[in-house]
Amino acid sequence: MSEDIRSDKVLESLLQGTGYLVDFTFEERLKASALNLLFGLGSFLVGGDKFGGGVTAALEGVGTVVIGSTLIYWWDTGLDYPFLIGLGCYVGGAIFGVIRAQIYHKPGSQVAIRPLDGLSLYVVPTAHDDLGYKISYTWKF
Repeated sequence: MSEDIRSDKVLESLLQGTGYLVDFTFEERLKASALNLLFGLGSFLVGGDKFGGGVTAALEGVGTVVIGSTLIYWWDTGLDYPFLIGLGCYVGGAIFGVIRAQIYHKPGSQVAIRPLDGLSLYVVPTAHDDLGYKISYTWKF
């Protein structure tokens, strides 16, 4: 039996013993950060981070309610501090959500794949005078 094997990060990590961590990509982190500006949606939908999404949604929600009520009820009274408090809550939640999306790790990503004992890679000649790879694995029990 013959198979063509493509060299990739997982195969290299198994052969070199470095391990391979699976985490969010740059694009996923960017998408989560952008969506977190909408009440933590990025943490919930992209990252599966209930804590980060909850904190972001709570801060941004309180900020939105306070800003809205200030604009409706207190705008003519000259009271600026409720508006500033609401703005601070929303901006604080937005900053938290963006940072959290950048530093949060995918659950299970801290567990690296360990090199497998008995896995060997050989360079062998092929039928067309090229070089190919042969992978063998010995299972001892």
